[in-house]
Amino acid sequence: MRRTHRLILALAAALAAVPAQAALAAGPPAKAMAASACSGNQPFAPWGDTAAYTAALNGGFELGLVGWTTSGAVTTVAGNEPWSVAGAGSSALELRDAGVASGRFGCLGQTRPSIRLFARNLGARKSSLRIDLLYTSPTGVAGVATTGTLVAGAAWGVTPAIGYSIPDGSQITGVRLAVQGSGGIWQVDDVYVDPYRST
Repeated sequence: MRRTHRLILALAAALAAVPAQAALAAGPPAKAMAASACSGNQPFAPWGDTAAYTAALNGGFELGLVGWTTSGAVTTVAGNEPWSVAGAGSSALELRDAGVASGRFGCLGQTRPSIRLFARNLGARKSSLRIDLLYTSPTGVAGVATTGTLVAGAAWGVTPAIGYSIPDGSQITGVRLAVQGSGGIWQVDDVYVDPYRST
């Protein structure tokens, strides 16, 4: 039987001690869609995570839904996670009941890549957000890796590093966000992957 873990999102209030300047200095200079090179940066350094992450293509949603495939109640809304780790922005992704959004990365991964992003839930607390890692195996077979679901409150928070196990040498192709349960109003911003995490 596959275990599904529920990951508690760190609330923004609990992160109030993080200096705003440190968060602003941690991210790349722009959120527009760009080639997802694997060189990476350290957007989560203010939270003690110095791993090198790569942004999803249009992972800050400053270009609307360009680069993302959606189904159900998915749109972009005005707003931005308050630490602006990817630079100043004015848009976020919003997913409601049964909403699904799939975005792209372009990095080669090892056996334990991880994803981090910012999120909040303005709707029913019973709703959760599932975050799937999409990849292509060394033999060319498309795969989906799921760790579990997130629960969150109305304040912006940063997720923990969500780890995945995929076949060695696989190509990380993207991420899929899916609302679970009814009444959720999830907002997501600044989606990143660490393709080389080994622990």
